[in-house]
Amino acid sequence: MRGLAWVEASGNRFALHDALVQGALEGPAERARELAQHPRRPDGLVLLDRDRAGVLRMTIWNRDGSRPETCGNALRCVARWAVERGHARSGRPFTVRTDAGARRAEVGRDGRVRVSMGIGRRVAEHHFRLGGRRLTGIECDLGNPHLVLQAAAWEEGDVERLGPRLEREPRFARGINVEFVTVGREGLSARIWERGVGETEACGSGACAIALALAPTFPAQVHLRGGTLLVEREGRELWLTTPSGEGG
Repeated sequence: MRGLAWVEASGNRFALHDALVQGALEGPAERARELAQHPRRPDGLVLLDRDRAGVLRMTIWNRDGSRPETCGNALRCVARWAVERGHARSGRPFTVRTDAGARRAEVGRDGRVRVSMGIGRRVAEHHFRLGGRRLTGIECDLGNPHLVLQAAAWEEGDVERLGPRLEREPRFARGINVEFVTVGREGLSARIWERGVGETEACGSGACAIALALAPTFPAQVHLRGGTLLVEREGRELWLTTPSGEGG
C-alpha cells in the first residue's frame, strides 16, 4: 500500500507509516485489517509521529484492528527507522512515547538497537483445566498483558488450539498474549500467541515476560521462532535487544 514501509525485527513484520514525512494516516484500524489480507501479512500497522511536546510517539494496530498498548519489536523497528530517517541521532538515547508510557531507545553507531520495556510486574499465578490438562500460567504486565505457560513439551497443535481460548479467557479483561515456554539445554524457548494477531515469529514484550517469570538470572536469552532476544535488567527496568552478533 502506498505510503507504507515494511520493517522487521526478529521475525516480527510490520507496515510502518511515518507521519512525520507522509502526513496523517486516515482510518488506521481499518487499514490494519486490510493489511491482514496483504501477501506480506504484517503482524500490525505502526504509526510514527510526535506528541504536542515534540517527543517521538509510536502507535500500533493489530491485524484485527485492535490497538495494543506497546510492542517491543515494533519499538526496535521505530527506533532504527527514526535514526535512519534523521528523526533521532545514533549514539544518543532518545524517548519514544507509547500507549504504555514513555520508553527509552538507543541505536549504536553500528546499528544495534536497544530499547527499554519499562518496569515489568508479575501479577498473579493462574490455574486452568483445558482439554483434560492442568496448566499453570504466570500473568505478567509489561504495559501490555502476558500469560507465561511452561511445559516439558508442547503437543502438536497446542498453540493454535489453546492460544485463542486463553487470549479470550474471561478473567483477562483486556485479552492476553500467551507464551508457550519450554526449558531445555539451550535455556528458555517459546512460541507466541499474540492477541489480535495469532501466532507470531517473535514478541519483544513477550520475551521480557518470559524472562521476568522464569529466568533464574539476568541477562536472559529467550529463543523464539524468529530469533533470539536478550533481556537485560537495570534496577527494576527491563531492556530488550539481540545478542551480540545477531543484528539489530
